[in-house]
Amino acid sequence: KVLSDTGEIYRDKDQGYGYVDTPKTKAVYGFHTGEEEKLTDLTIRCENDFATIALSSLSDEPIHTSENILLTAVGRADNTDAVYNETHTSLIQDGHAPVLIDVIEAEIQIRTTHNNLVVYPVNDEGFFMGALDSTYEDGVLKFKIGENLPSMYYLIQAL
Repeated sequence: KVLSDTGEIYRDKDQGYGYVDTPKTKAVYGFHTGEEEKLTDLTIRCENDFATIALSSLSDEPIHTSENILLTAVGRADNTDAVYNETHTSLIQDGHAPVLIDVIEAEIQIRTTHNNLVVYPVNDEGFFMGALDSTYEDGVLKFKIGENLPSMYYLIQAL
């Protein structure tokens, strides 16, 4: 296990899990148990056993005061018909397009000073696919990803 001097970066190689917890970037990565994972101003409950979920401020503001945030949620991804050895440590056949990716399902809670944030899933061409249902209560924006309008990218912006 390794924890940075500032406590902002953690990695447990044996568990295959880690996090980044800085004012402008927050991420959990690796294997998940389905339990709540708490960082400063961010709580995640990931339903997938393996994923990276990252939150980045797209402004000079920290996440809790930013009006422009990117959420990235990725898991396993591979080319169609790719073939590996038995231990999945060596690629035998490249496969072909399209790339197949896991849909990441998670509950997200962001502590924020803004009560007017909207979560927009972004498609593979960079266009909004609509807006996700969300709630804002006691300074916390809550929403789920993966159930409706699944994407790898979600833009969270103030109206």
